[in-house]
Amino acid sequence: MMDARLRALKRSAGRAWFDLFERLHPRAAVRARSEVVLVRGDGVGDLLFSLPLLESIRMRVAPARTLLVCSEAARPLAEATGAVDEVFGYDAVRYRLDPVYRWKIWTSLRARSPERALSLGFHRSPTSEELTFATGAPRTACLSGNDEMIHGAELRRFDVRHTNVVEVPDHIPERSKYDRWASLEGWGPVDWNKRYALDGFVRGPATGGPGRKGRAVLLAPGGSASIRQWPAERWADLADRLASDAVFEPRLVGGPFEAGLLRWISTRTRGSVAVHVASNTLELARWIAAGDILVGIDSAPSHMAARLGVPAVVVLGGGHFSRYFPYGSAVVCHAQQDCYECNWRCHRDRVYCLTEITVEQVDRAVRGRASYE
Repeated sequence: MMDARLRALKRSAGRAWFDLFERLHPRAAVRARSEVVLVRGDGVGDLLFSLPLLESIRMRVAPARTLLVCSEAARPLAEATGAVDEVFGYDAVRYRLDPVYRWKIWTSLRARSPERALSLGFHRSPTSEELTFATGAPRTACLSGNDEMIHGAELRRFDVRHTNVVEVPDHIPERSKYDRWASLEGWGPVDWNKRYALDGFVRGPATGGPGRKGRAVLLAPGGSASIRQWPAERWADLADRLASDAVFEPRLVGGPFEAGLLRWISTRTRGSVAVHVASNTLELARWIAAGDILVGIDSAPSHMAARLGVPAVVVLGGGHFSRYFPYGSAVVCHAQQDCYECNWRCHRDRVYCLTEITVEQVDRAVRGRASYE
């Protein structure tokens, strides 16, 4: 009960703070800048998935410029792809915790005076909605979304402010939702198979290279939501199986938030498995681009592999099973359950859609992927 009251109090305080900003910073009567702001207030993986859409929008709205608003964690990678004209990054954690910082971000966006702002995430949140309206753009649009990351009352309150809310079903692939929006706006067709280089970085040969014993199989077990993760001990078992074959050289990779998980897994392996902790998303993407095969989950590294053209195996649970298909050319390992598409609101004693995926199943997928390449 107390948690519910506290959440309601935080929503009320956040709403009052943004309403105060709106009263003190009225929208300009005349737009001074031919610019479209694209807001992605969600995860790095969501942004990577939508890169072809962002680029398609940029091409169709020219000569207007496109400004992408995303987390500071995603900014270097977004800039390296060149999908938009400019990237504006903000500290996502500080945004949630520091109201003065939020005000500064809103002020910076209001000064842009864009002609239009688009909230691109289907799983809408108070952050993405505030950032969209903070621009002061006379025209705003969004997808209908759901209440997975935002209270239903807040969602309805923001809906009435948008000039256009594009209605799309919940459980259809994300690309189908965006294709519907692109068709209505004249942004399409979107090239969802588009691959990106990173500042001219080109993928090397499939095998060999300095210090390489065999095919580099990058194991990326981490992600922002622990419920989507495959059991950690199985990653150790998979690493051992691959290391026992001279064809493969397994390596554990991830960002700074996954460092503890990566090291825990490495201590459970029978041999020595290299651990690479990237300092930022761009560094992680460069490592993935230099690898031969990525094994990941429903998280940013799998989307990096898809956008960079790296062969991949994705260990996928059922909470958002259809959301990001087809994950590029990845092989998907899953264990079908009757409760698929639960939006990760699991009511069972364990997450069967992940725990029922065996090490043998993933090992076979990696070997099959390697032989295919």
